[in-house]
Amino acid sequence: MIDYAIVPATMAHAYELAQTMRQADRDEVIAQSGLPYGIGLGMSLGNAEAAWTGLIEGEVACIFGVSAADEFDGKVGIPWMLGSELVVKHQRLFLRHCRGCVDEMQALFPVLENHVDQRNTIAIRWLKWLGFDILPVEPHGPFKLPFHPFRRVRE
Repeated sequence: MIDYAIVPATMAHAYELAQTMRQADRDEVIAQSGLPYGIGLGMSLGNAEAAWTGLIEGEVACIFGVSAADEFDGKVGIPWMLGSELVVKHQRLFLRHCRGCVDEMQALFPVLENHVDQRNTIAIRWLKWLGFDILPVEPHGPFKLPFHPFRRVRE
């Protein structure tokens, strides 16, 4: 049986993930923020209201969290997740555990919304599985690349 755990995220986890992050996630961080992916990961973690690390056999598989969208008076959260190839290799295990974490995010914020790089097809499939609505592509980020806005509203 594979050892899987979800623990509070730390900057040490972020440092480890920066070494092993999937190329699609690296590309997305750069396209969305214009920052090097390691700095973007650190900023996401530093700004998070809540953040967790998924560990597989003690290795960082992913870090995910939610930040407040300031302009919406605490009602909108910005969910994010960045991962290594371990998430892809053990996707069924990951999928079994991640829905509850998104529900925890939704308990903090009635609306969750962000953007996902059109090229990041694995992330798009994951978001659909989690019940997010994937909206039509629009230019986003400093390079105005095609991103899908996505949204999930607590009922």
